Amino acid sequence: KEKILSIASNHGNWAKAIQDSGCIVDYNDYSRFFIDYVKKRMKFNKFIQGSFTDIPSQIMKYDWSFSYEPVEGRKSLPLAMVRSLLNKKGGIVMYYNRLQSGKAKNFPKMVKIVAETYQIDYEAKSEDISAVYFDGKKAKNKFKIFILKTNALARKKAKKDLYVLECLAKKKTLKNVDESLARLNKLSVLFREAFLKNVN
Repeated sequence: KEKILSIASNHGNWAKAIQDSGCIVDYNDYSRFFIDYVKKRMKFNKFIQGSFTDIPSQIMKYDWSFSYEPVEGRKSLPLAMVRSLLNKKGGIVMYYNRLQSGKAKNFPKMVKIVAETYQIDYEAKSEDISAVYFDGKKAKNKFKIFILKTNALARKKAKKDLYVLECLAKKKTLKNVDESLARLNKLSVLFREAFLKNVN
């Protein structure tokens, strides 16, 4: 009965598998096409269209954020990882080791830096998972799984830092945010240049 936010959910098969295990799942994708496509095939607690850099926005709304291969958003993924710290338990990101190792090569670095910045525990592990391809063939593939485990202090810091980022993007003047700026500076090596220009 854990509540899961499945971000960048694409075809929705992983989100459905999680839901079928007994969890309550909110499906998210940026693409209207995928939202409409998945709505015809599957039912979820809620469908959320939008960028995974903006959700969740509330503390403790979800137990976990989850995503399978959000590789096209890899330069924005650190923000999603920080947002996952608002949850009760944290965030999980995974990918198929063999096919995505090039695109996802920065995932370990991202997880490590986010974990160090917010002083949280994390796991990085590989696991064999059975899969069924679109042509019906079955295989056992090795997946890489990263689990970020949040805590009360990390939630508080993440909430403050996300607020500071939002204010910086709106060119608002802020006071008493040195600690937030120091953390965001540590994370800045993970963000794309366009994002950094927007908040400078």
